[in-house]
Amino acid sequence: MKTEDLCRMNHLPIFLFLLLCVAAKREDLYRLIDRDLICDSQSITHNFTAHSLSTCATACKLKPSCGMFAVNHVYDNASVKEHKSKQNVKLNCVLCKSNNLTSVVEKKGWSIYMKWLKEARFHILETDNKSSAPDVSPLEMWNIDCNHPDITTKKNGAIIGIWDDKDEFRDLDKVKCFNWDAADLFSDKPPRLLYIYLEDYRQCPKDYVLTAITASNAAFRNVDNGKCSPLRPPFHIDYEHCVTVNSDGRDGGTVDKWRPWRVQCPTAGPQVAVSLHRRRRIHTGLKCCVLKGLTME
Repeated sequence: MKTEDLCRMNHLPIFLFLLLCVAAKREDLYRLIDRDLICDSQSITHNFTAHSLSTCATACKLKPSCGMFAVNHVYDNASVKEHKSKQNVKLNCVLCKSNNLTSVVEKKGWSIYMKWLKEARFHILETDNKSSAPDVSPLEMWNIDCNHPDITTKKNGAIIGIWDDKDEFRDLDKVKCFNWDAADLFSDKPPRLLYIYLEDYRQCPKDYVLTAITASNAAFRNVDNGKCSPLRPPFHIDYEHCVTVNSDGRDGGTVDKWRPWRVQCPTAGPQVAVSLHRRRRIHTGLKCCVLKGLTME
């Protein structure tokens, strides 16, 4: 689809469309769907060839029905063999409906449906020598806690990712937190304990999310308990859009807080953890669900 076709599709003058492309490119807030997790065929609204990432992003922004977009690079076999410049590379742009958000992974990219990212912060907690909480009571502050005063002054953090360097998640080396700077997420009701050591895949109570974990040894080999914190209205969990992110074969990888970890909740929605799964002393994954209420529905 050419630029002129996109303009006709959105009833815009060419100069205005190009201006929006430039603005999108300068914004530096791109978000993309991972190329292996494209939305299903029933959710696709448009599929066309674009010459730049900003063209695809702008097309999504201009379509009210577009909730996300996916991009794949399209190479001409002859160009690859001849080692021609990247100017010959085109992008296959797919616009998708906004009701399919469970398969999205954060990457360096942009999409209009992620307005909440302007108020989002990500923090990484190191588990080394921070195993035991001073008191396993959920009323106390734990060492690995997304609401620890070292990273936030609000009650606004939830676990979204876990990382292990090379041990197949027999231990945990890092935890990623999602912190919502715009407001406190949690009510004054007391948090509750999540008994992870029982290894029965239980999850936090309704409209509670996982905000802290503790382990019985300094290497964080066995996460025993989690802290479930209660969301305050209008924040709530959409249990119709949940996904379990398994850890099998996913140790290592990036530890950049702005890039998706191999075991991390999808950022579309966004999704946050409601459970940490453990089986035979191996941390097998996170159950994640969409957190609602961050933006106007």
